[in-house]
Amino acid sequence: MEVSRSTLQNRFRQILGRTIHDLIMEFRIQRAKALLAETSLSLEEVAERAGFKYVQYMSEVFRQRMGIRPGKFRAQHRPQPKIPLIE
Repeated sequence: MEVSRSTLQNRFRQILGRTIHDLIMEFRIQRAKALLAETSLSLEEVAERAGFKYVQYMSEVFRQRMGIRPGKFRAQHRPQPKIPLIE
């Protein structure tokens, strides 16, 4: 059974309540969040590993969906180095 692209997209949206593109972007943003919080990779490398072709596009999508720029997100979510206590 052959199904057109538009039919598949419409069925996907009807069943899941969102578009295929929205779901892909959600997965990419989740990957970018993890990479930003857990690594010191450059934004270009984060974008590439998260599936974005251009770092500018990742930054814009990230800001629109998360309400914060990737660099600021990283600064807020990166674990702070532990400083040994001097006794």
